[in-house]
Amino acid sequence: MPRKAGLNVATVARLLLCLSVMVSIVSTALAQEKPTTPAEPMAKLIVVYRTPRDPAEFDRYYAQVHTPIVKRISGLRRLEVTRLTGAPSGASDLYLIAELYFDNAAAREAALSSNEGKAAEADLPNFAQGIVSVYFGVGREL
Repeated sequence: MPRKAGLNVATVARLLLCLSVMVSIVSTALAQEKPTTPAEPMAKLIVVYRTPRDPAEFDRYYAQVHTPIVKRISGLRRLEVTRLTGAPSGASDLYLIAELYFDNAAAREAALSSNEGKAAEADLPNFAQGIVSVYFGVGREL
């Protein structure tokens, strides 16, 4: 006698158990993937350099002298340097942007007031006289 197609109680129970295990694994993976709240904002110091007269000498000094001074600033969490290679509208007079990240505005102010912060500021005229602008900002990963 042929069997009727259908699910019995044991099969349904096994399917429900497998489904609950899969849901548990997926929800754990999603919870670990990314936080559901945006990252805390960080205070930034943004340094914009216009094109130097001698780019090769600027690059040498910036890499060998200035960057090591900047990296000694207490409270500096991250340093990002972007070399600009052009603009959608054509040529640009901007050459390099450095972004210095701090935990908050108070930490940024303390860092700038420190001996290391003062040394970095005092070094700017040695290689960037007339081509540098400094800005304060707040950054956040989205």
